[in-house]
Amino acid sequence: MFTPVTAALVYILYRNFREISICKPYTSRPANSERYVVAKGLLQRKPPVISKLFEVNETFNQLKTSNPPVDLLSFIDVDVLTADKTFFAYIRQTNLEIGETQVVALEHIYKYIEDQYLVPVNQEDVRDRCLKEWKLPDNVPMS
Repeated sequence: MFTPVTAALVYILYRNFREISICKPYTSRPANSERYVVAKGLLQRKPPVISKLFEVNETFNQLKTSNPPVDLLSFIDVDVLTADKTFFAYIRQTNLEIGETQVVALEHIYKYIEDQYLVPVNQEDVRDRCLKEWKLPDNVPMS
């Protein structure tokens, strides 16, 4: 969530749901940058922001097909995002925490590049730990 567009989309969720959480599940590779947003408790059925999002999507589609392609920088002023201290602090802290985990994972990968004799992490062990953590049955055999 480093681009203004992504931050703006998350801000819309933040303003329209009772609770949001940015997370990186155990099943997501630690070295990649993917994050997931979970939003709970929609505050208003069919909020007015929906029509604005359709407009933004249409603008994005037009910019994408222009020659040369133009990127949509943001549709919510950055000052609005940073003025909401709670939101901005949450985005900053989440990016720091997930980013630090990603750096550690990349450093770990680098060790494998340097030392060809290191044995990689056993993905089946990771799966087993996830099932245990989530208290799920182990009824699907690994192929």
